[in-house]
Amino acid sequence: MSMTNEFEKPQNKVQETNQKEETLASKNVSRSTINWSEDTFDWKASRETPGENNGNLFRQMLQALSPSSDNFVELQSNASWGLVWILLIISSLLTSLTSVLPSASKASLYPGSFILNLILTMLIGCAGFFIGVGIMFGAGRGFSTEKTGRFVEQCYTFLLFSLPLSFISALLSLIPFVGPLVTFGLGIYEIILATLAIKAVHDISGGKAFLALLSPLLLFVPLVICVAMFYASTLR
Repeated sequence: MSMTNEFEKPQNKVQETNQKEETLASKNVSRSTINWSEDTFDWKASRETPGENNGNLFRQMLQALSPSSDNFVELQSNASWGLVWILLIISSLLTSLTSVLPSASKASLYPGSFILNLILTMLIGCAGFFIGVGIMFGAGRGFSTEKTGRFVEQCYTFLLFSLPLSFISALLSLIPFVGPLVTFGLGIYEIILATLAIKAVHDISGGKAFLALLSPLLLFVPLVICVAMFYASTLR
């Protein structure tokens, strides 16, 4: 009888150990299933967000035209380099066409030169955009204590309002007398929106954001003066 009990005890221990291992395995499987589902949900969200942003791009532009820093705080979360390049190419193409089309009659005899001029103007516009926004971004980041703003967010928020305003300005410039006045008013409004965008991206005050906006001007004006003085000295 004692031999039978001693023989059954190891079997019971083995069964208990197997049950514990099966329980732990089932828990690990359930946890991995939960983690996989969460990862899948995050993956879907990250994959579906760009498409959703593209569909609501027009709505985001309208929202960016409203003078509120809270709007830019919300909009900067949608920033991506894909959307930045789409908006920048459209904006530079529009700006290039408005500057190149006046000479289209002369370029009709040489279509290759017209296309080359258009491409060069677009490239210069894109480079100028990144340089100008980069200087403003650096100045805004210098004023910021959190240092959480991203360059892609600054570019994206700028393009959301500059693209529709440049399109409206191009159309209004065709109207004599009234067009230039309205274009000037839109330029002032664009400065206000740019200040609010810098304020939202870097979480700084409006005064510091305005100084960051003026940083390219404060940087290039002394440089231009120095170059002009050097050039004038060489003519003597």
